[in-house]
Amino acid sequence: MSVDVGIDIAAVKENKFFGIQIKTAHKNRFNTYTFHIRSSSFERHNQGNVFYIFVLREEEENNFLILLSSEVERKIKEGVIFSVNRQTGYALNIKFRDGKVYLGNMDHEMNYFLDNWDIIK
Repeated sequence: MSVDVGIDIAAVKENKFFGIQIKTAHKNRFNTYTFHIRSSSFERHNQGNVFYIFVLREEEENNFLILLSSEVERKIKEGVIFSVNRQTGYALNIKFRDGKVYLGNMDHEMNYFLDNWDIIK
C-alpha cells in the first residue's frame, strides 16, 4: 500500500532540494483542463523549490504548465484557484484561447509558464 504525500519527484542538485508534484488532465468537452490539489498536501509542501507541473493532454500532444508553489499560492489568494469540498482542496481550470493559455478566466494569461522548463532551477 502506498501513501500519497503530495510530492511525486524529490531531487537534490548542488545541495538544493526540488520537489515536483505532477498533475495530469485531458481536455474536457468545454475545452478546459480541470485539476484538483488537496489543501493539506499544498499547505505541507508550500515552500521554496516545490513546483507543480500541470500536464495538459490532448490526443497525441502534451503541454506543460509549470508553476512554483508560490505562484499557486498567489493565484489562490487572487481567487483564481478556489477552495472546494469544504476547503479540503483547491480546483483550477486551464484553457487555451486564441493561442494563449489562461488560468481560470481570461484575466490570467499564463504563457510565460507554458512549457518553460527553465523555471525549475
